[in-house]
Amino acid sequence: MFGCIFLLFSSVFVHIPTILMRTQLHWAGHVAHMPNYRIPMKVLFGELQQGKHSHGGQRNGFKDSLKVSLKAFNIDQSSWEQTALDRTKWRAAVHNGAPPI
Repeated sequence: MFGCIFLLFSSVFVHIPTILMRTQLHWAGHVAHMPNYRIPMKVLFGELQQGKHSHGGQRNGFKDSLKVSLKAFNIDQSSWEQTALDRTKWRAAVHNGAPPI
């Protein structure tokens, strides 16, 4: 009996990291549709002109974690923006590409 209940819960619920990655990819797809003058678009795709790196290891930013999420969902990192422009393909990639439990 407990085995059946465990199987039911494991097939229905999605792990929290998967939910977070899916949400991040959903947001990235939303930003990819924005015009270039919008602030989220500038922040995501812009580069700093000048600045300093802190000593030691660098903190991971949104782009770094986005690369991890793209890899986990088997989405090509070099062409994800083009995929995101087609909403149907992007939703399918984000929904169906979830990593296994």
